[in-house]
Amino acid sequence: MSEERRPKIGVFGCWRGTMLAACLKLAGADIVAVCDRDPKQLEKIKPYISEGAGVYEDFEKFILHDMDACVLANYYCEHQRYAIRLLAKGISVLSECASNCTMAEGVELVRAVEAAEKLGAKYMLIENYPYSAPCQEMRRVYQSGILGRAVHGEGEYIHPMSTAERLRYAPTPEHWRNHIPPTYYNTHSVGPIMYATEAMPLYISAQAVERPEVGVGTYARNDPYAQMTCKMSDGSVFSFCGWGAVGAHGSWYRIVCTEGDVETVRFDGSRIRVGFNSYNTPEGSPRDSVYAPTFPYDGDKAAKCGHSGGDYYVCREFVEVLLGKREPFFDVYRATAMASCGILGWRSCLENGRMYEIPDFRCEEDRVKYENDTASPFVKPDGTVDIQCSLEPDRNIRTPEK
Repeated sequence: MSEERRPKIGVFGCWRGTMLAACLKLAGADIVAVCDRDPKQLEKIKPYISEGAGVYEDFEKFILHDMDACVLANYYCEHQRYAIRLLAKGISVLSECASNCTMAEGVELVRAVEAAEKLGAKYMLIENYPYSAPCQEMRRVYQSGILGRAVHGEGEYIHPMSTAERLRYAPTPEHWRNHIPPTYYNTHSVGPIMYATEAMPLYISAQAVERPEVGVGTYARNDPYAQMTCKMSDGSVFSFCGWGAVGAHGSWYRIVCTEGDVETVRFDGSRIRVGFNSYNTPEGSPRDSVYAPTFPYDGDKAAKCGHSGGDYYVCREFVEVLLGKREPFFDVYRATAMASCGILGWRSCLENGRMYEIPDFRCEEDRVKYENDTASPFVKPDGTVDIQCSLEPDRNIRTPEK
């Protein structure tokens, strides 16, 4: 890839963006512009930018810079508005999750991406967990057909924080981390399953768990956990959580199939297990095997990148998209489907598990249904919210203990 054109990429949001800038350079891109309102973050990213790169604190100046694409690594609930502005200028977008935080934002984003295609611009979501070595191997095993068809599976992403961490990452009552419902941050749970099976979510039902003792001493007012159940487009049923704020940190995935199953090993980020029954073990294969797969290619580069190497493969895929070699797997339709699971999953929680149909935003009928649905749990400039982020509607904003 070193002999090919190196795409010119800008980075908006340099805290997370610094990690992605390093990976993009390894993947064959040049970082030609960066933007952050914090001068300290701008200093941190400088080792990864090209000579003469633009350094900005103002997005309005940043967006005028000559670049092929932009990485959106800003706040979780603010990606969509910037993506639309970039796409309108013909600038491709690699967006951190979430793609959208309201249903109306999802509709607007899909329309913007489709319009931008006429300008040659592309959109891709950053979902890195499917690209760890075990999750890539899970996809390979499933797609080989040896396990049969998917029947049921699970995806779990558990990421609790200490009081000190929570206050560092969410230092104000209005911060998005203090208001995000437990279903919203679901891409690390459902993404690897969608990547392995290529199935889309069709229906969702969810239940949340309220534990007021979780988050004491912080500004958190959201519930710490929710369990979601999805009917998928291939007929299978999967259960997954969002951002679980309780338990021991880790992620885990399992796909149960008609002829066997495959799963990542709990609390071991390097191994997977493939299992069959005694009566249908393929000839020459062990009934049960546990092993540590290697990366399919560029393992030396992936080892230098975060999220178990997943960041590298996301960035390499995006570079290939920009060079016209492929289409993104996590395109705007898969991205908004995962966002819809979070948004409608939370409504299901508030309605005691009511089943919701996940819209297909490739269809105009589904877009029209949600194009004016702007309800959001995140704090508006006037200090109000549309939707509660806890099962307890009158939960007061907490004040950290002195």
